[in-house]
Amino acid sequence: MTTSARPEHRALQRADHGPGVRPPVSDPAAAAQAIIEGLMPLYDLLLERPLSTRERRKSAPALLGRAASFVKATAAALAEHGDLFPEIAEDPAELLHLQRCALVFRDLRAHLYFFYMLANDTYLDCQSRAVDRARDVHRRAKQGNAYLYQPNDTRRLLRELLLGKAERLVPPQGRPPRGRSRAGRARPRPR
Repeated sequence: MTTSARPEHRALQRADHGPGVRPPVSDPAAAAQAIIEGLMPLYDLLLERPLSTRERRKSAPALLGRAASFVKATAAALAEHGDLFPEIAEDPAELLHLQRCALVFRDLRAHLYFFYMLANDTYLDCQSRAVDRARDVHRRAKQGNAYLYQPNDTRRLLRELLLGKAERLVPPQGRPPRGRSRAGRARPRPR
């Protein structure tokens, strides 16, 4: 199979780097920010606000199993035999264009949902590794305090003070945060 586009003008894909190999990214945070900024023009193509629950329920019956085929067949009938339907003022070309838009947004939704799942898992992975490494710093500092400094050494006290500020921000490992249950409701206070 030949392509007319030169390789340097074709967008790189993960397959270009072999299975499981990612292209090198020198600054993942900057790359993610560039993606966010690149998505901004899409907002001009979308609805100005999300549909309400009522509007979604009203639109849901139109999501037939073969909705695209239904619209395409209707447009074909109008295009080929429009003279038999003089009372119908529907342009078959506009109907097909609207259907193409629906299919593109369906595909975009699928890609963005998959991207959302990957971004979510990448966030969880990066955040957990960062917290694990920060906890390791605290563990090693505590071990260092025990072996390197006397209990009343000012350097030991300063180290404990500096890292103590950070330790107060994170609950101890294995314990959920206090004040809310897993379901997000306030816990009853013990009496």
